[in-house]
Amino acid sequence: MKRLRTALAAALSLGCALAAASAAAAEPLPYAPGQVLPVRPGDVLNVSLPEGKLENGDVLTSTAFLAEGVLRMHAPRLTATVAIKCNATPGTYAVEIIPPA
Repeated sequence: MKRLRTALAAALSLGCALAAASAAAAEPLPYAPGQVLPVRPGDVLNVSLPEGKLENGDVLTSTAFLAEGVLRMHAPRLTATVAIKCNATPGTYAVEIIPPA
């Protein structure tokens, strides 16, 4: 059975120097599906998605992320934590959720 890919979006703004200072002291930002969230380079996002077509172990990927995030079950939701690259330029970046290889 083929599962659908899910697309989300994150909007980046501001500069790396400002973000690095605020990210060091800040809590991770909450992020939900379908949301366009203004973030800064260096920000950390907590992604929380409802159970359904997604499964434990699915991978969150984006060119804006420092590394992929792996969805883990925290019933009844799947969660992952990802960081925005410090050298990310302002713009809108697609976030894909794909099944593990």
